[in-house]
Amino acid sequence: MKTSKERKAKSNVKNVYEKPDGRWVVMYRDKAGKQHMEYFGRGDDERKRAEAFALHVQAEMRLGKKPDTKGPQVYFEELAQKYLNDRRMYGVSEMTVYSLKRMLNEHGIGAKLNKKPVDQLIYTDVTEAIENEYKDRSLSTKQRYLGYLRAIFNFGVRTKMTKSNPLDMWKKTDEPERQMNLTVEDLMKIMDASPEHLRWAMMCQWYLATRPGPSELYALTWDCFDLEKDVAKIYCRKTKKTKYVPLRPEFKEILLEKRAKAKTPYVIEYRGKPVRQLRNSLKTACRRAGIPYHVTMYELRHLFTSELRGKGAVDKSVADMLGHENEGTMKKHYTHTMKGALETAISFLPSIIKKEIPTHIDEFPSFPIDKLLANLVSQCSVN
Repeated sequence: MKTSKERKAKSNVKNVYEKPDGRWVVMYRDKAGKQHMEYFGRGDDERKRAEAFALHVQAEMRLGKKPDTKGPQVYFEELAQKYLNDRRMYGVSEMTVYSLKRMLNEHGIGAKLNKKPVDQLIYTDVTEAIENEYKDRSLSTKQRYLGYLRAIFNFGVRTKMTKSNPLDMWKKTDEPERQMNLTVEDLMKIMDASPEHLRWAMMCQWYLATRPGPSELYALTWDCFDLEKDVAKIYCRKTKKTKYVPLRPEFKEILLEKRAKAKTPYVIEYRGKPVRQLRNSLKTACRRAGIPYHVTMYELRHLFTSELRGKGAVDKSVADMLGHENEGTMKKHYTHTMKGALETAISFLPSIIKKEIPTHIDEFPSFPIDKLLANLVSQCSVN
């Protein structure tokens, strides 16, 4: 049988022991000298729970409070992991899982919220953690991460792992209207200054009207394309509907070339791996192109809409290609009439593909400004 000292050796946290049967236990005395024991399960995950509980007890006792000892408490990192496992079971894309894990681990939100049991977290614990971590980010980014956290807390309540959701009272606020400065001409300048993987991602964003990020753009796979019917079939996770976008001939030609060279099932890849984010690459390309204002991938989607509507495309067709929920859901099997309407709308989209596209950034020619402007005007003409 292991001695007390041998059992404690596996944990560096005071008062945490491993029982002979492998279970973890936290033993401590209150101010009156009464001994308490809280039991946990077996394995590393249970050891971490025991250690977190022991640290919580120590913190509460230092403050002169009586620790809550009504059985093992659920801590945030455990709840978040169970939520991720549940989402995987229901088919959430690995890109979405990656985005969540990055927020929890790399950004440190998980550690910040793991200092006490979930049922003891309050609203300001969560909002202050987000504000401190993302103080230089946009309101949209902060609200997206708060939405992730609220979903995790709701999962805990639904599964009865926890009793309350500290973000239950949180509501998404209206965001200020974004200033959209991007034009087709500037978009082409940025593409000329972009590395190949970013240029290809921008083409996909432009010709498929996807939402940027892991939910749609980075989640695109080659089986999304019906090349016999010249249409892309894309599932929109935000609205839980499938949208259909006709493939423009010039885009389909490059699509076939990219598919022949692909090393992963994902359409957007870099050095044989799926792309996770393009923020830094886009920022560098904009600087090289001399763009004086901030540009995001979202602006390509906005420009797509403005160009089509400005040239007279039917709003319903544009909305369907964007995957907007309030315009209704397209039929499971698109008809010739619907496909024709979408093709009419997509035909208004200016082409951003040049006849010859270099494969490396160093191969791009240097145009005099007058020649460049003339070239852009001819490229942006409506087919």
